[in-house]
Amino acid sequence: MTLLKQIDDRGAVLEWSPIHEHANLVALGTKDSAGSGFDDHGGELELHSLDFADSKSSSSTLLGKYRASSRFSSIAWSRMDTNRAVFPYGLIAGGMVDGNIHVWDASKLASGDPDSLLASVEQHQGSVAGLQFNPHKESSHLLASGGSDAEVYVTSLEHPDQPSVFVPAPPPNNAKHTADITKVAWNTQVVHILASAAQNGSCYIWDLRQKKAWCELRDPAGGLVSDVAWNPDQGLHLVTASGDDKNPVIKLWDLRSSTSLPLATLQGHKEGILSVSWCPTDASLLLSCAKDNRTILWDLFNLQPVYDLPSVQSGPAEGDAEGMFGGLAASANQRRSHVSWSPCLPAVVSASSFDRKVQFFSMVGAKSRIGRAPKWLRRPVGATFGFGGKLVTFDSKNQPVNTNPQAKKVTTSALAKIYQVVEDNELVEASDLFHSIVAKGEFKQFCDLKSNSPAVSPEERQVWSLMNVICFGSNAREELLTHLGFDSASITATAQEYVAKTNPAKAPEPVEVAPAVDLDALNINDDTSILTAEDMFSAVPPVPPTHTTVPKTIHAEPVAPAKPPVLPEDIAKTAELWSMIQSGNAAEPTIRRAIIVGNFEAAVECCLEAGLMAEALLLAQCGDQALRVRTQAVFFEKRRHEHPFLHVLHAVIRNELMAYVQASDLSRWKETLALLSTYGKSDEFPALCEVLAGRLEVELRDTSSATLCYMCAANVIRTVGFWTAELNAANAALGRMDTRALENYVEKVVVFTHANPIESLGPECSAFFSKYAELLASQGRLSVALSYLKGQNMAENILIDRLYNAGEKPPGSRPPNFPFPRTPLEAVQQVATPSTPTAKAVLAGANPAATAGVAANKGARGSSTTVNSAALAAATAAASATSNPSAYGANAQQQHHTAVAAAPAATAGAYVLPAGWLALTDPNSNHTYYVNQATGQSQWEAPPSAAPAPAPVSVAPTPAGTAGNFSSGADHMGGASAGAAAHGHPSLVKQTSGTLGYPGAGPATAAAAHTPAVVTPAVAATPAVVTPAAAVAAPAAANLGDSADSQYVVYLGQLINNLTAVITAPAEKKQLASVTSAYEVLVQQTSRGELAPETLNKVNLLVDALSNRNFPGASQIQADLANTVWNQHKDWIKGIKIFIQLASKK
Repeated sequence: MTLLKQIDDRGAVLEWSPIHEHANLVALGTKDSAGSGFDDHGGELELHSLDFADSKSSSSTLLGKYRASSRFSSIAWSRMDTNRAVFPYGLIAGGMVDGNIHVWDASKLASGDPDSLLASVEQHQGSVAGLQFNPHKESSHLLASGGSDAEVYVTSLEHPDQPSVFVPAPPPNNAKHTADITKVAWNTQVVHILASAAQNGSCYIWDLRQKKAWCELRDPAGGLVSDVAWNPDQGLHLVTASGDDKNPVIKLWDLRSSTSLPLATLQGHKEGILSVSWCPTDASLLLSCAKDNRTILWDLFNLQPVYDLPSVQSGPAEGDAEGMFGGLAASANQRRSHVSWSPCLPAVVSASSFDRKVQFFSMVGAKSRIGRAPKWLRRPVGATFGFGGKLVTFDSKNQPVNTNPQAKKVTTSALAKIYQVVEDNELVEASDLFHSIVAKGEFKQFCDLKSNSPAVSPEERQVWSLMNVICFGSNAREELLTHLGFDSASITATAQEYVAKTNPAKAPEPVEVAPAVDLDALNINDDTSILTAEDMFSAVPPVPPTHTTVPKTIHAEPVAPAKPPVLPEDIAKTAELWSMIQSGNAAEPTIRRAIIVGNFEAAVECCLEAGLMAEALLLAQCGDQALRVRTQAVFFEKRRHEHPFLHVLHAVIRNELMAYVQASDLSRWKETLALLSTYGKSDEFPALCEVLAGRLEVELRDTSSATLCYMCAANVIRTVGFWTAELNAANAALGRMDTRALENYVEKVVVFTHANPIESLGPECSAFFSKYAELLASQGRLSVALSYLKGQNMAENILIDRLYNAGEKPPGSRPPNFPFPRTPLEAVQQVATPSTPTAKAVLAGANPAATAGVAANKGARGSSTTVNSAALAAATAAASATSNPSAYGANAQQQHHTAVAAAPAATAGAYVLPAGWLALTDPNSNHTYYVNQATGQSQWEAPPSAAPAPAPVSVAPTPAGTAGNFSSGADHMGGASAGAAAHGHPSLVKQTSGTLGYPGAGPATAAAAHTPAVVTPAVAATPAVVTPAAAVAAPAAANLGDSADSQYVVYLGQLINNLTAVITAPAEKKQLASVTSAYEVLVQQTSRGELAPETLNKVNLLVDALSNRNFPGASQIQADLANTVWNQHKDWIKGIKIFIQLASKK
């Protein structure tokens, strides 16, 4: 609470400006004489401006004032929404002591215009104590007034210069006040409802539409009603304040339920109440001031005072001597005559006091005991982004939520709206297209789409085209040749074209008739036909005749082009050819003779020596395999340097593709890959492609070509590695994650691995897939994002958990594992002090046996309790302390074992939390706060200390045969503890719970939990007292062992038996039958060891909660079981829920 401003030496009534644009203006009407002394000089109307932004000055600024002929008794301010253009500051009305009502133009008053008075209404015959304008826009020109003449009038100021006055209930209605009227108040929700209060304890509710009194609220004692106020949010709630010193109360009325009895009465003031003000921004807060010098802030939710507005002393008033009248004059410093909330400024209140001060306070930071934030701290509008691309917006404006035209009342509520925000439309469109095709399994069509898309780079189109061939082609090897540019049909056509071009004889052409040649002109004799070629070429050419002879026929012959010069290489080849011909001629007889006798090996040797390679190959075909191989080797050795294609032929014939790949020309890597596709064996092809890719990667640094070869080799790791490097390069070039490159990366990896499945793609690829899943989740594609996560690390597990819980859960789906490690915790009983912060919950008044039961349970299994189980144990122990406070009380003599002291008795004067409270630590401030488990209320102040529990008392065991049953008021569980003791499990031994004790059995103390021998033989031999009709669950548990966990299940069966004995209603018996069936399933699963240790632990905690009649804790444990292991154990979890519901009624 902070004092913002103060106006000194003003005994005045006050009214806030209702106009938001001028919320810092206040109007003061002085109640005392404007002069000094005993002369009455009338009153003054003052308009003040409060600059709350100026924290250095506490004074206000006087904008204007007007001196009236009479003092003010009341004041009101209207927005004048019906005529705002003429009256931008609204109208101010003053109720005067002489009965007149004056009306001023606030804008003229602020500007200092002396003609600010608009009208005067002379209707009342006495002081006008009640005055208020209608708060509704359409009726803001209506002014209600009530005076000491017991009359209530309504004045219409629609035309201020011509006011019209009428009464709320004209004759023949005879409803009328019979005493001075103190206050009038318009209803905040219904425009035609008006309330008026009088000094004789009556309060009329007027209906101006029906022109009669709607009802009358009357104080039977006839006490003064000093003030009346309507609920700002609910039109049927109002409060009346009593000014009677004998009964200074505030009554809350609900006109729907009763007009004779108040809904509630607030008692806190010691003397008569003078003024009340209902907070317009938080309807749960009410401010009141009284003659007892107290100004109280009330919390209407809890009907309790939560704060006292303190007095701010600023020295004695002018003209007063300090300590005058023995200091009694200073006693008025806190006596405030009027308090009011600002209608436009949240948390700002004004207070007028009898010591002639008007003060303005801020309630922000007031150390109240509300335990919740006031509504003025609520944002009027807000928006926040949530997981999954969600945008949540809200506003505080109430909107209709039911649109039924037949509904008599339209329900309104402030709504929150959830929007799905898509930030990267391009990514979402590409992702949606890809996953729609993937869902249909149309991978080949998607590859065709990508390889033919102009938006894809040439390198990417080549990747998608190759992926289409090798992954989804019907004849991948043949299609790969075509993809590499080696189409068999086109090659055949090219060969035919070449043959036809080089050998025209094989390609018939049109025959042309050559012209006749004159043989005489050539001087060729007839006997030239018998000349040999040797004679012809060795003869000397004849000398042409010198004389000129004109031939008979002249033919034009084309001039032959000049012959190219003879090169040395040609001469060498000619010589080699001539030598081969000569060698062949020389070896021909030997070869002929070897063939005749069938010695093909000798014939081949002769051919090889003579250089007749072709002949040698032909002859080798007639020999054995060794001869053929040796002949081919010699042929390739001698001739492959002449023709490069012979290298290819050698690799194919000798099946030496690996050696060929290792020595191949990398500039012609596509030819090499095509050769491997044609001749490579299926089991050798991947290795050959990997060798070629490795050479391209290492020798040429050609990663694009190497990637294609790795794709042919189906090497997913290396292929994805290259794609990952490309994505990293794209991200580095952009300076952030390139979403388009990431989308292309994911598409390639998904399609390629679909055809070549692999267990893991490496951490870097998984990280990119996680990032892609995050991007899709941020765009609202939760289900698609979930499909990319495998849970290989902590981050992925967290994202999987968030995606599962944020999205729609398919029927039958199982939740993912909890992503965070579980830390073992234990419930610890402590004695807390308000000044000592603690990081653990202090179990208020917890039964030490409850904690010991948890310890015994943990010790029996040899494992620590998980977080969930520990939390449930803490809740069970706390509620056990609340429901079983007398574990060491007067009935301690009925216990069946010796109680052992588990904790020292509380020392005198030590602070002890009362039952049902928890002390927790705020993680932000590290301060301790306190929570009431029953109501959920939290507060910083420590609750009143509880009386320390008496020290534990050692008692002797009861004689055998004294176990009670359901007819006993002190023990509702019969012989359950005897059965538990018989099995030797001390944490199941019955403890006394008094008349509230269902089931009357609970865990033992810590010492007893580790000392089973404390159970006396007499008690152990005492059979459980179970009626024959109730013995339902006992046979089912007969086959369970003696383990600690099994005994909890056995004990649960005894609880069911005892409940069966007291149920008589047919409907409940039918429900109990399903409980028994569920228990049988639980016993079977326990005996077969089908319950996980954590599930068994929760079952044990549930039994502990039931044994202490902690049904809320048991319901919490059952709900936790349903949320975690429903699919495995739903057959008995549902029955446990029914059992809890039935037991809570008994």
